[in-house]
Amino acid sequence: MATTTGLLSQTIANLKSLNQQLGAMTNLPASAQGLQQSAQSLFNTDVANLLSIQSSTLAYTSANIPQLSTAVSNLQAGDTTGAAVIVDAANKGAIALSATVGSLLNNIMATKTQVISFSNSLISIEQDLQNQIIALQVQVSAAESRVAQYNKEKYYFLALGPFGLVGLGIAIGLLVTWNNKANDLSAQASSMNAQAAGLQAMMASIKGLINNFSTAVSQISNINNSVTFLSADIQEVITDLNQAGGSAALIYLMTAQHEAETLATDAS
Repeated sequence: MATTTGLLSQTIANLKSLNQQLGAMTNLPASAQGLQQSAQSLFNTDVANLLSIQSSTLAYTSANIPQLSTAVSNLQAGDTTGAAVIVDAANKGAIALSATVGSLLNNIMATKTQVISFSNSLISIEQDLQNQIIALQVQVSAAESRVAQYNKEKYYFLALGPFGLVGLGIAIGLLVTWNNKANDLSAQASSMNAQAAGLQAMMASIKGLINNFSTAVSQISNINNSVTFLSADIQEVITDLNQAGGSAALIYLMTAQHEAETLATDAS
């Protein structure tokens, strides 16, 4: 299949790019890492289905648009037999394409609820993470208050000279303990803030994937409808050639040719 640059190709390219970005993200909360893998796997499958629909559709249109044009010329020249052979082949191809597109579209639509749920799951994960950060910040403040307290007591016992040595030793021990605790809690809070930033980036990526997925579903639905209309008009050509001697076949055939050309544009 030749390289295409139409709207569907752009949507697929966007999905692939955003999904690659999603897979490359690091420093995420553990609860988001499983979702990251699930989302990437699901979008990889959806992209594969989209590419299959595009490939099948363009293979059909590239082969049959010239054939339908020839059939139009045949009918205009009065060669109904030659036109009928071409149209019959185009009809069989359209039926097969309709089955392929319909099946793959069903596969894509089956993932829609799960795709949308990713965003809600991330919102819940973000809220939990923010609650943990707030709780840690409270603990950091409490630990820092203890550090300040024992630091003051240290100077108090120093001022007592030899009489304050025991108290000084206790104060210094507690000062070191709480200082270490404050540092540990601060480090945890800093790590969680970094995870929150990573989570925000992931949410933006998921949002972009959902938006492009919705666009792709709309585009593929249009292709599916177009294939249905094309197949119906080709069938009308066959019916007219068999029953009415082709009096209206030319109109239906020219319509089918135009629909095939539009289908090629939609799938590019």
